[in-house]
Amino acid sequence: MAKIYYVGDWAVLTGPVFAETPFYHSVKGLDIFNYGVWLKKALESSGEHEVESVPTWDFYNKLGPGDYEKILADFDVFIFTPRLVVAKIRLPHLRQVRPLICILSAPVHEAAH
Repeated sequence: MAKIYYVGDWAVLTGPVFAETPFYHSVKGLDIFNYGVWLKKALESSGEHEVESVPTWDFYNKLGPGDYEKILADFDVFIFTPRLVVAKIRLPHLRQVRPLICILSAPVHEAAH
């Protein structure tokens, strides 16, 4: 069984935006989409793999000191989607990383077509 840490393919849709005056704009809606649900289901469909799907905003903003290293130690596969800018993440020990690191070249919902 492989434990997979999957970052990305989530989105937040805001709007519509109403400009009621030149000085006041109001957003009237908010939706959260998980475009990675299909890849997660496919990877877990055989029962052999366990996938933790994480939005990029949680990956960037909620990891504390040592959390990234714990993820690398606990998971066998680490998947980045193209919306995650890998250059912003320091990987000083990239050659020594235990999990397989995958960077998907196309968004999952578009790659399936």
